[in-house]
Amino acid sequence: MIKRFRHKGLERFSLEGKKSGISPEMALKIEAWLGAENGGRTEIWAGMQLDYDMWKARQRRQAA
Repeated sequence: MIKRFRHKGLERFSLEGKKSGISPEMALKIEAWLGAENGGRTEIWAGMQLDYDMWKARQRRQAA
């Protein structure tokens, strides 16, 4: 059993089921970790987050 988390986002997801998107700051961290040449470009991650956010907005609009 996990007793504590190093990352608050993992704690929120595990204990509360909460999810959050990729912030610009997180995209920069991913880029630093993976390197731009290995798929970590900030623009890619930010673009994927925007695409997902737009998809969710369209789904909500269609449901209304």
